Amino acid sequence: MSNKFRLGLIFTLMATYTLAVAEEKILFVCTGNTGRSVMAEYYANYYAQTKHLDIIANSAGVDVDPKSPKSEQFAIEVMAQQSINITDHTAQQVSRGIINNSDLVLTMTEKQKEALLKIDPNAKNIYTLNECSTGSSVDIEDAYEKSITVYEKTRDQIEANINKIYLSLIHISEPTRQAEI
Repeated sequence: MSNKFRLGLIFTLMATYTLAVAEEKILFVCTGNTGRSVMAEYYANYYAQTKHLDIIANSAGVDVDPKSPKSEQFAIEVMAQQSINITDHTAQQVSRGIINNSDLVLTMTEKQKEALLKIDPNAKNIYTLNECSTGSSVDIEDAYEKSITVYEKTRDQIEANINKIYLSLIHISEPTRQAEI
């Protein structure tokens, strides 16, 4: 994705964001909804709350294991390092309804994006997290069953991407936000 396209995407999101009466809904998707997408959901909600943004994040997985619906232990630990508690999260399977109820859907990998487009071929709101943030097609590494160091690296990648997206939204919305004051 070119920088021009990425900026266009962010401007489109911002137009929706500034005109919306209700909260903007962002859905983060990974494989099992026990690691990456959970970290993204909880960090995005934390960031939105601290910056007073009308954005609410949710998460889901493309291949949820109903026998393992809780967050991965290392994911819980690395988010606790940021004072974010994800212990109460329960995995949910992504569906067409969840996609359609979201203003923006961000996957961790290109493969997950393709899986969502098979669920809803007409969806125009599905991107990878890196695609939306930086314009690159690099996947967010899956830390599942790897060391805590890999989980920390994955968490940091997710947070950096969310920060870029949210900072773009804040920067673009400043004239609108100032006019509202």
